[in-house]
This record gives sequence, C-alpha cells and structure tokens, in this order.
Amino acid sequence: MQIDYLIESEREKAVRLGHTASKKYIQQIQKYGFFTVSIEHEENAVINGISIVLHGPPMKQKRPPLFHNHDYYEMVYVYRGGCVNNFRDQEVILSQGDVLLMNPNVLHSIHTLREEDCVFNIMLSRSLFEESMLLLLSDNKLLSNFIVSYLYQINTSQEFLYFPSPKNEQVDDIVTNLIYEFSDRGPTGSASVVQHLLAVLFSLLARIYAEQNQIHTDMHTKLSPLLDIISYINQNSRTVSLAVLEEKFSYSAGYISRLIKQHCGQSFTQLVQNAKLQRAREILKNTGTSVVQVAEEAGFQDSQYFSRLFKEKFGLTPSQYRKLCQEQA
Repeated sequence: MQIDYLIESEREKAVRLGHTASKKYIQQIQKYGFFTVSIEHEENAVINGISIVLHGPPMKQKRPPLFHNHDYYEMVYVYRGGCVNNFRDQEVILSQGDVLLMNPNVLHSIHTLREEDCVFNIMLSRSLFEESMLLLLSDNKLLSNFIVSYLYQINTSQEFLYFPSPKNEQVDDIVTNLIYEFSDRGPTGSASVVQHLLAVLFSLLARIYAEQNQIHTDMHTKLSPLLDIISYINQNSRTVSLAVLEEKFSYSAGYISRLIKQHCGQSFTQLVQNAKLQRAREILKNTGTSVVQVAEEAGFQDSQYFSRLFKEKFGLTPSQYRKLCQEQA
C-alpha cells in the first residue's frame, strides 16, 4: 500500500489549505470567538458525503487555540507521531493509532507538534448517516447512539468519543485501506467500499471500547428501538406513517409517538417533516431540479407550503439556499 507516498503528495496541499483557512475565517473568529468549517470548504474532494485530508504541519509560533466546529462529524486518526486536541474545558493528547470521533457542534482546536507527525481528518457528513450509514450501524449501539443523539438532539448527546490505540493491527489496516480507497478516485475507487470499511471500523472500535471500559452490551440497548425507527423514517420519509411503523416494528402507534417525543423532543409529524426538509436541502445542493420538483421528490405535495417550511427551518428560501451553495462551490 502506497500510503506514505500519498502522505507526501498531500503535505503541500495541507499547508496551503491551512494558510487559506486562517485568512478566510479571521472575521468569524473576531466576531464570535470561533469559526465553522464546511465539509466542502476550499479544495476538499467530497465523495458521497465523505472527505479525507491530511492535517497541516505544526505551527511555527505558539499561539492560543483557535477554536472551530464543523457541519460534519470529524474522525481524527493518528497514522504516525501524535497531536493535541484542545476542547474548551479539557485537552486530549493523541498518540499513534488513536482515534477521536467528534460531533459537529463541539468546539475544539487541533494541532500537531512535530514535522514528522501524520494525522488524518476523516470528515463524515450528516446526510451520509441519515441516508445510508445508520442502516449499516443498526447493530452498533455505541456509534449509532452517538450519531443519532446529535442528529435529533436527544438528551444523552456526547461531544466526542475517544478510542486510545488498542495496538490492534486490524484497526490500522482498516483505516489505511479506507484512506487509500478514498484517494483512489479512479474506476477502481468505490464509495460503497468506503462506507462498508467505515462500518467495519466502527464495529471494531465499539467492541474495543466496550472491552477497555468494561461496558456490557445491554447498557447501549435503551435507545435501540428508536434508532431503528429513525433510520427507517429517514430512508422512507416520503411514504412513512405510524401505521407502517406499527406493522414493521411491532410496537403500537402510541408507543412509537411517545418514544419519539420523549427522546427527540419532536412529534412524529415534525420528525418526518424535518427528514423531508433535509432531503430537499441535499437535492437543492446537488442538482438543478426546479423547486416544484424538489418539493415533490422530498415528499411535499404543495411547493409553496414546502418553501415556507424550508425558510422557517433554514432561514433562506429554497432558491436562495441553492444560490448560496453555488457561490460557495
């Protein structure tokens, strides 16, 4: 595997992106004290909601941490050497083989210490989980709880999961294969292979995490029905109903409604509506389909009603949102 060759080819790009980002986000830092990074910023290649970049070199001069968050989940993997990740209230020092998974909102600042340090940022979009990965993670309660808790603001939401290196060659092999598969964007590169490698990696990390922390599997089953139901809703938001869920999951409609309300703080109707709006946002971002067609594809019968809901949720009309995406591309 030519992973070291890949690293060398990515170093120049990492330096360039680091300098560009510092200039681009300075106004946000001055105004809010932090900045927000998009998965589609600068020169990042994004394939099916996944992007992988090499972290930049260490800072030449010491400075206070520049905190930022994302519009995606970030998985930090230390291939060689180490790095430091500062949160608002704690510091996590990562060594070779360590993995850190963070939800989008968590403010942090990460930096390497030595030129030879090699750290990969693996970016995973929200839509990746809503549209496909949650199904692959349905049996992995540690990771699916972490993902869904953020997606639907469930009270048990965690900011990050830290996986100290288990000295497990399987983890290293899977991550390096994942990086190489993503980087091979020719005919042999496969988005589905990348997703399945991620699912295998998450399953392995969850098993190691449970062993290291002496966690019994039944401690992660509390939200199991909800996770499966939410995953189904996201996959079938155009046609789903309480009657369909009742038949598929063998729970009463009343129980399903209470479960959703209790843990998501939303009604079933609101949850489905939000799933449709998220679907519409992806269509607007990635296609030139008319607003009327977008509304229909997302499951709304009335395009004007759809436009009103879209603006209420995202602060922009569908047309304004599409224009913004085009300007940022």
